[in-house]
Amino acid sequence: MTTVNVGMIGLGEWPREAYLPNLAMMPQANVVAVAARSEQTRAFAREHFGADLTTHADYQDLLADDSVEAVIIAVPNPIHSQLIAAGAQSGKPIFFEPPIGLNEDEVASALSALEQTDAVLQIDHEIRYAPVMRELQRRLSDGAIGRPLMARARLWANWAFGGCDWNQAVETEGFFLWLGCWYLDMLDCVFAEAPVRVGVVGGQAMNGALTDHGWAILQYSGGGCGAVEFNLVNCADLEVSLHVLGTEGEMIAEAWEGTLRWRTEAHSWRETSVPCHQPPHGFAGMYESLTGFLDAVADGTPVLADLGVIRRVHEAALACSQIDMADRAGDREQGIGNRE
Repeated sequence: MTTVNVGMIGLGEWPREAYLPNLAMMPQANVVAVAARSEQTRAFAREHFGADLTTHADYQDLLADDSVEAVIIAVPNPIHSQLIAAGAQSGKPIFFEPPIGLNEDEVASALSALEQTDAVLQIDHEIRYAPVMRELQRRLSDGAIGRPLMARARLWANWAFGGCDWNQAVETEGFFLWLGCWYLDMLDCVFAEAPVRVGVVGGQAMNGALTDHGWAILQYSGGGCGAVEFNLVNCADLEVSLHVLGTEGEMIAEAWEGTLRWRTEAHSWRETSVPCHQPPHGFAGMYESLTGFLDAVADGTPVLADLGVIRRVHEAALACSQIDMADRAGDREQGIGNRE
């Protein structure tokens, strides 16, 4: 197994919860450098990774560090575009979180930089990497339920139930750029194209101006229809699922449970279990997503969440966000946007 020397930019709450426990289980990952603005975070990094770790106050110094073979970027959303562009321009393989920007200009700037590099690029659409999603895609490709006609990605969570102290920070981003990319990507796993028409309805229940529950409806050029159903104010439990209706049957994947159910006219419900790596740290598919990146760097394994996926998902996210923001501003006319 080839070892990859990794540099991390950012080591806040999310990478500590999702990256560190998973990287610790990967013998192919050797974290050699961390860049963080605060001395407190750099001290934590040295304590966690050991005295041989190199720390940087400036992320540009990490990008220029010859000992770093691949870079994991985990920073706050408002500086995603800047750091993703810088990472791409460094020529090193980069792994980064969505969104790549918070408006059209930032997304375009990041995409321009990403398009100029031949290095490995992977956005962290970890649900796409969950084994049950891989199995769903395989069965769809094999025609298990015929041609997909409709798909619904469902997120029900208590993350914002009762209101949260972070809601002001994400109100300006809106749901679709803050969280929506992951669930729009679930639809992309089925249709693999940007929508030509979108519609959004939703409400603001407990988190100021943030649309914390609602639906996005997407129409695709091939005739497929998709929906993202999101509810951040569910009182309990977490559900992340994808329901696909085809010309010959239907299929349902549960991301956290790893269960896949399907039926056709000829057969009643059948079920298989394809769980993600246990225990799941951060989110379902996170281990597989990081492993996929390291494998791509080490031996050229194809990236699933590649530049094409990034373009399509962000086109959908921006379209949904524009309608959501217009609605919140009170000047939405019909809630429908044509992308043709």
